[in-house]
Amino acid sequence: MLRQVSHLGVTRQQLYNVINGKSSVTPEMAIRLEKGIGGNADHLLRMQAAYDLAQLRMRDKPIEVKRFARKAA
Repeated sequence: MLRQVSHLGVTRQQLYNVINGKSSVTPEMAIRLEKGIGGNADHLLRMQAAYDLAQLRMRDKPIEVKRFARKAA
């Protein structure tokens, strides 16, 4: 049975996964952390987005996209 971290309203496993980088900080988790321990949910989400973007840029296989061409008016 999963025990809840009563102050945050999430399971211990969910909190463990976020702390250890196994799960991303979701908007809901960011608000829970803001209310439970302080800090700023916006800042947590910006850090998560920056981390996600950095991880994607370091991938071996680049993302292939064809650029849209502007049509002459």
